[in-house]
Amino acid sequence: MKKMKKFGAILMAGALSLGVCAFTACGDKEEKANAYTIIVQDTAGNPIANYPINLCEYDANGALISCNTPIPTDANGKVVFNVEEKKYHVNDGLTTDNLILAGDYIIESYNTYTVVLKTK
Repeated sequence: MKKMKKFGAILMAGALSLGVCAFTACGDKEEKANAYTIIVQDTAGNPIANYPINLCEYDANGALISCNTPIPTDANGKVVFNVEEKKYHVNDGLTTDNLILAGDYIIESYNTYTVVLKTK
């Protein structure tokens, strides 16, 4: 009976982690056709590694609906979001760094997008 309870707990933990991964994109770094790929660069075109990026959804009045958990970029400045295809605003998840987004980045369809960060 103890083995069955332990097995059940492992299955529940696995199912929970899959649900969390679906919402946060699990930091997937591999480019995929049905995903948003974000490349983060500085103003000189150099990749910015380990910089947290998230996607946020707003309603027609500009009120925040939701944001996913920020995911850090890889060594090449890339992060992939496997989320539902709709309109998102790209946000940086880091407020204490000396870099900020160089503009408003709104994405609406699966593709690869380049986001530029500038010095505050």
